[in-house]
Amino acid sequence: MVFGPETRSYHVFVFAGFILMSGCVMQPYKPEPVSLEVITQQRLTFDHTSPEFKSYLAESNFSTTSWPINQWDVPALTLAAFYFNPGLPVVRSQIDIEEAGIGIAGQRPNPTVNIPLEYHDEPGESPWYLGLVGDFLFERSAKREAREMQAAARRDAAQIAVSQQAWELYTSIHAGMIEYYAAIRKGELLKRQKDILNRSLELLEQRLTYGQASQFELSSLRLELQTTDLQLANQQYLINDAYHQLLSHVGLQVSKFQGADFEFSDLQQHLTASAESLHDLRAELVQQRFDIRQKLAEYDVFEARLKLEIEQQYPDLNLSPGFVFDQGNSVWELGAAWILPLFHNNESQIQQALAQRKQKQLEIIELQTRLLNELDRKRQNYLDKLAAYQNSLQLLDALTNKATQVEKQFELGYSDQLNVLRTKLEIEKANQAIFDIELDVMRAAVKLESLTQSPILTSMQNLNFTIEQDIAGYPK
Repeated sequence: MVFGPETRSYHVFVFAGFILMSGCVMQPYKPEPVSLEVITQQRLTFDHTSPEFKSYLAESNFSTTSWPINQWDVPALTLAAFYFNPGLPVVRSQIDIEEAGIGIAGQRPNPTVNIPLEYHDEPGESPWYLGLVGDFLFERSAKREAREMQAAARRDAAQIAVSQQAWELYTSIHAGMIEYYAAIRKGELLKRQKDILNRSLELLEQRLTYGQASQFELSSLRLELQTTDLQLANQQYLINDAYHQLLSHVGLQVSKFQGADFEFSDLQQHLTASAESLHDLRAELVQQRFDIRQKLAEYDVFEARLKLEIEQQYPDLNLSPGFVFDQGNSVWELGAAWILPLFHNNESQIQQALAQRKQKQLEIIELQTRLLNELDRKRQNYLDKLAAYQNSLQLLDALTNKATQVEKQFELGYSDQLNVLRTKLEIEKANQAIFDIELDVMRAAVKLESLTQSPILTSMQNLNFTIEQDIAGYPK
């Protein structure tokens, strides 16, 4: 079988079209609707006794010898938040977006194909004008590298944002544990005060019967007891609120922790620091803070953008090879094109990129300066609170010695039981005041820790705040 020129051209075009289409792999659309009912049921199934969570704890070098966990401290609650809190996967999903951005930045431009087709009604000649013309853009590799650098810097910034979110979860749990401990401890102190007041009221009522006390003394004591009862009633609300606030950061239902105990012994570390132990805080602040590292990653984004704008000064080459069948003649052609920098050569874009890079430099300097000044203030606040706490302990020792003397006098018959109770009441009120100062120390420690982003608690110093794994139970 002999093919004419038109038939040969037809087969060339069909073959070329087949080759082009065979290289196109299409991704089908797959809908994934969001069901609020399914999400709610999924959240209710999450549990801190699951074997998956136990494996995660083991991978995080957390002891699971006693399982399930019954005593929850700051490290255990923090790891539970890293695993169950839905906020971390939201932030972490940005990493996948930026990873895809790196692939996009490294893509070479796809060629385009034009098929010119004309019909001429001329006798004696082939009526068809057929063609296949491609456009291939040959971009400078340095431009692609600059885009990839920019996308990689964005990915690095997204990774640091995950660590920042993990750190904020930890500090929220740390502060929440202090507030829960404060609510419980204040309740205990108020109960002890109430017991002393009740015993004092009984003695005073007996004395009033024998005319050895006044009605004014009795009324004053009853008023103080009523005030204590009101404080205790409100304290239960504060305990429950602090409990729910603490567990809200974990991401599990509060009912999952029913019957669990909480361990507060780590918090006592805040009361034993010294000025010498804080001398490296400046270096820790500069090296550890995630927002400084994030600013540096953002600076790399603008550094790569400047490089890209400089590379844009150099034109890309566009080659257009093609085949045309015209009036019975087969014609091969090759065209070339590039941008001619006649009106501008990207000068304004480069100047803008330079200004943006300079702005990022100034932002880093401003942030670092502000944080260092804030560090001096919060460090001094913590040391002042710590000194006040240590002084208050000396005052408590003096009151305790006085109470011991009063009890000895009571045993020898030189004092009465009501006087002993009054002395004990003074000590309980002093304990409440000292505990308020103790809380001030702990809160100041959390603020200092939050600023340096370096854990003060020894049990937290080996914890990795880089959350790299996909958390089980969330959409992939």
